[in-house]
Amino acid sequence: MRRVIAAVLLVFAAVSVCGCSSGKPGANSDRHIKLPYSIEESAKDRYYFMDRKFALTSDDMKVEKTELETAEEWLEKHILTAADPAFDFTVSGRKFSDTVAEYNSKTEKLSDTDTSVRYRTVFEKSGGVTVTVVSELYREYPIAEYTVYLKNNGTENSPVISDFLALNTQMTAGDEVRLVSWKGSEASVSDFAPSSKTMADGEKITLSSLFGKSSFQTMPYFSLSWNDENAEWGRRGVLCSVGWTGEWEAGISVSGRNTSVTAKQTEFSSYLEPGETARSPLITLLFWEKDFVRSQNIWRRWMYTTAMPNPGGEPIKPTLSGNTALSTSMSQSATTENQLSAIENWLKASLGIDCWQIDAGYNIPDSKGSGWQYNSGNWTPDPSRFTDGSLSSVSSLLHKNGLKLILWHDIERVVDGTEFSRLFADGLLSNSAKPDIGYSVLDLSDDGVTDRLISYMTERIKKEGIDIYRQDATYLDNQYSSLLNYWHSGDSENRRGITENRYITNYYRFWDALLDVLPAGYIDNCAGGGRRLDLESAKRSVPLWRSDLCYDPDADQCMTYGLNYLMPYSGTGTRDDSRGTMAYSARSAYCPSLLLVWNIDGSVSESKAGRYLSTVKEFRDVSGYLTKDYYPLTPYDSGDSCWMAWQYCDPADTSGIIQVFRRKNSDRTSQTFFLSGLDPEKTYTVTDSDTGESVKKTGRELMTSGLTVDIPEKRSSVIIKYS
Repeated sequence: MRRVIAAVLLVFAAVSVCGCSSGKPGANSDRHIKLPYSIEESAKDRYYFMDRKFALTSDDMKVEKTELETAEEWLEKHILTAADPAFDFTVSGRKFSDTVAEYNSKTEKLSDTDTSVRYRTVFEKSGGVTVTVVSELYREYPIAEYTVYLKNNGTENSPVISDFLALNTQMTAGDEVRLVSWKGSEASVSDFAPSSKTMADGEKITLSSLFGKSSFQTMPYFSLSWNDENAEWGRRGVLCSVGWTGEWEAGISVSGRNTSVTAKQTEFSSYLEPGETARSPLITLLFWEKDFVRSQNIWRRWMYTTAMPNPGGEPIKPTLSGNTALSTSMSQSATTENQLSAIENWLKASLGIDCWQIDAGYNIPDSKGSGWQYNSGNWTPDPSRFTDGSLSSVSSLLHKNGLKLILWHDIERVVDGTEFSRLFADGLLSNSAKPDIGYSVLDLSDDGVTDRLISYMTERIKKEGIDIYRQDATYLDNQYSSLLNYWHSGDSENRRGITENRYITNYYRFWDALLDVLPAGYIDNCAGGGRRLDLESAKRSVPLWRSDLCYDPDADQCMTYGLNYLMPYSGTGTRDDSRGTMAYSARSAYCPSLLLVWNIDGSVSESKAGRYLSTVKEFRDVSGYLTKDYYPLTPYDSGDSCWMAWQYCDPADTSGIIQVFRRKNSDRTSQTFFLSGLDPEKTYTVTDSDTGESVKKTGRELMTSGLTVDIPEKRSSVIIKYS
């Protein structure tokens, strides 16, 4: 199969893969490269993700001084001096925002580094609840963030605190207020799907998660933008993140030129006991101008280099992992012998994996059966299958060969009759809606229970040789088994939401303790497949299994398309796909972390082994780009008659890759794409990775005339490299 890549001039129609807005270009637009196409007014919302007036050059991708100043000014006004506080709560029928003048306030610097300045602002008044706001302003990114803490310093219970808003602010916006949000993970093809909506005057929209999980139903991120003649390209906006690993809610309402935004833990109406503290979700705001996709790339850069775990002072590198999932039914048939044998086979195959994953099922079965779902609460490897009831011989072989062990846990859910049901008999939450459901939840709202869990799990990490702790959250995500039902059982009168608040606070403390002992320096945040993708989790972990809908190439493409806006690092799995070419399936699954669900043993045919080696080589060749700047080249589409494509670009040298997929029922044999992030004066060599065919084009040509890709066969793909 041969493909042709070329640059052509094309004037766009509404069905084009890229478009531009008809708004005013802004005061400094004359220095930008005008794009030669437009889209219909009726298509603006649908095509917003490519809606652009000018080509995004490498210079355009630099953070502007005005953006940094906006973030600093906002933090100063709304947090450090609280002249107009961006948070609120009600106590004794009075709002903090209405009574802030009654408080004595003081702000001090906690730290001042090359990357950020960290502050603590304290509001106190006699006989009242003390308010402490810990905030951070980033030097290289237009990002401000903060968390609010309320503490009862008195000797008696405080009055009931309600309407505890982590974010409560009003933005003076222009017309055409546009809200962009993302669907959460529900193990469906639409996981992480982006959506855009232009809000009408007087319209109110509520975003929220479900069942106590931060990214079930809706991702805890949203972007607001509006027309502003004083901004470059005539557009300005803010990306909002609600960092809360429990259940959250955000409200957006438009009234004339004012847009109000709130965010909070969904339920909180509680008094505080003497000495007790409650916290808000972490609020993070990125202030931006010009272009929505540009703003998301500034966010990606910050996430990858600054917010996410940086073990050894470096961002987490892309990884390949092996396992025996095809032969051990999850890990229910795993033994010391077959794991050691499988690892040796993978090493002999020279696939160059970095990690070895042992999934659910290695743990001791109980009287209810051997299925992994019955064993949450048993965390000792089954002694009938693993020598000395330990994985130490497996981890020793891995470590000897420079590999890391990823080991599955699901510590919150405690099945009746398991080890944890006995060890923590005095520290379990029952299900308020369905008491006979057959399992409890470990009561992390209790400091003592959390301390014991930390001790137990840190000892296990050392004993078993665990490098990456994998935490799941299964069977806790419907109206009967929701985490909320368990948290509500721990609440008493006038204490609604306090159990969740203390639980999530200790959840972070537990994870922080694990990070101190985990050799890899990060956690695998499985969470039922991408259901806890909030920023507080992302600062401690990466989702190496982003959705429980897996091995579906078209769904994988859709998930990558949407999640890439928010998270530069995620993972999924690939297996040899009998429905089509291996290349199409594997390329659809390319993430910074890729689990190879392959059965590597002595019976692997030479041709299959060749395909495996080819896939690994290609992944290694392109994986470094997967955490770089991301540009969608087509609209989002979950159907089977479309093309989907995106571009990754390394801002350091403006090299990159383009991934293009033609789905099974698409009749189009070619399509033209307009690249971003390039230097218009540079000449680029553009190469088809399958055929080796190359063309040379300037950055200006690639951004304004386009690159035409020819894929003659349905359900096929291509990776194009440019440098």
